[in-house]
Amino acid sequence: MSAQIEAVRYSMLTSMLLNELQKQTKKNEQQAEKIARLEERLSTIEHVAAKDQQSLSAERRRQSAVSVLRRHRMFKLGQAFL
Repeated sequence: MSAQIEAVRYSMLTSMLLNELQKQTKKNEQQAEKIARLEERLSTIEHVAAKDQQSLSAERRRQSAVSVLRRHRMFKLGQAFL
């Protein structure tokens, strides 16, 4: 037996290439579906993060206002003792 190719079966080549093309097409479709799902998840995460950021900003503003009121109250109490 020699390691040389003796013949090419051209009649089988078309069906083999078609089979590989179908596999690649299916894989591409699956990857496209996965990308679409991941993009949707990312959009949801970004939306939640934006809402969390808004809530955090509102809470910081509230805490700042409370702090100002407490300082004002302490100032008024200090003046009452004078």
